[in-house]
Amino acid sequence: MLKPVPLHPKILTSNRSSRGALPDHDKLFAVQAGVPVLDAMEHASTLLDTALNSARDLAMEADDHKPWAVVYLLENTLALVNASVNGMLEAKL
Repeated sequence: MLKPVPLHPKILTSNRSSRGALPDHDKLFAVQAGVPVLDAMEHASTLLDTALNSARDLAMEADDHKPWAVVYLLENTLALVNASVNGMLEAKL
């Protein structure tokens, strides 16, 4: 388990690339170094919310229950990210 670290304005992202659906293009999408973590988390929240809404739409049209597992995972991941963002915002006050 990671040790909690007090919020510090100099906590920044590091470089991280994502392969996505194109394994030969691993640099197509990348998080750039130097982005404040709070900004990155807020953007992650927006991306997760969009994915969650799409997953819900697909699950409503599905004939089985499997897509609801994705909805469940996205809901919990979004809750974790949002709780983390709120905690960081409160710590900045």
